[in-house]
Amino acid sequence: MQTKTIDILHERCIGAGNCAEVSPKYFDQSDTDGTVVQLREQVDDGDEFSVQQAADVCPVGAILIKK
Repeated sequence: MQTKTIDILHERCIGAGNCAEVSPKYFDQSDTDGTVVQLREQVDDGDEFSVQQAADVCPVGAILIKK
């Protein structure tokens, strides 16, 4: 299986926090402005669904999943 990576478009992030709620292993929020903090760059096997779901619920499309 090919490893997927996560890219964040920080300039788009509005700090909604949906990603951190859906996939806290991969995303957190900054204590200063609430924007996304990426905790991991590569997606572990078995975590693809939660990471994709986090990207899908981002209201501004700030999370990109690459193959």
